[in-house]
Amino acid sequence: MITGGMTGGIIDGVSLGGVCEPTGTAAPAWTPLSLGAKLLAWHDPSDASCTMNGGNFAAIPDLSGNGHHASNANASTQPLSSTMNGLRCVASTGTRTLDTIAGTLNFGAEGAFVASVVDVVSESATINAHIANSGANGYFMYNTSSNVFTFRRTTNVLSGVVAAGSGKHYVAGHANTGTNASTLTVDETVTVGTLTIGTLQRTSMYGTSVAGTYSMLIGDVLHVDNPTAGEIVQIKTYLEGKWGIV
Repeated sequence: MITGGMTGGIIDGVSLGGVCEPTGTAAPAWTPLSLGAKLLAWHDPSDASCTMNGGNFAAIPDLSGNGHHASNANASTQPLSSTMNGLRCVASTGTRTLDTIAGTLNFGAEGAFVASVVDVVSESATINAHIANSGANGYFMYNTSSNVFTFRRTTNVLSGVVAAGSGKHYVAGHANTGTNASTLTVDETVTVGTLTIGTLQRTSMYGTSVAGTYSMLIGDVLHVDNPTAGEIVQIKTYLEGKWGIV
């Protein structure tokens, strides 16, 4: 049986010339939606569905389908926009943030995973930029005044930190129960430590803790429930390719 289309070939030893061209469709490209129910929230500032207020972000929708849209109705504190790898992103600056997240996005339990790509533009001694936050001292990951990324749940901080200077970085945190069971990944560097595991509702995203010039650009932020090692590789590959980390 011959499958696919044919522009030539051999039948009964007679060459018809050309080549056999298989038909069918290629496998779809991987996106965070490929994670299925494990994808708790997906915020993408480059997506056309974002609500813009001039150069400010009024809202970044949750593309996971779970309805955890992030927004801020106050124009004076809405995050600013910039570009990274030719795509619109958030410019983390001042005390601007998306201070409302729809629904209940409880995060910080066993297996909780968050990932993003950031571009450290200015290593400031006065700015703590957060990717996802839960009130005072509740940063999930941030770039501190010491130019390091850390991973924390309320005041409980992972014992390891990773230094990161200016430029683009893939950043991910994975919370797991047990001594040295949680991980912080920055680019190819992985550090392990211990966190107090428990639910922690996300209350804001894309911001800084104090006023000042912006310290970093932020792309997609993914919240994922207990991804496998293979899925973490897919997440990293997707984010790095999209935002231009080579």
